[in-house]
Amino acid sequence: MASGSSQVPVKEPIVGKSHKYEVNDLVSSFFLLLLLASSGK
Repeated sequence: MASGSSQVPVKEPIVGKSHKYEVNDLVSSFFLLLLLASSGK
């Protein structure tokens, strides 16, 4: 159970950072998923 929860990154709100950082994180993870999907094919 513990190993399963550690696999999911916990999102911590960063007060000093703007929303741009959050969007960048989303985009990078999205591209990572695309890469994984294309390599899986």
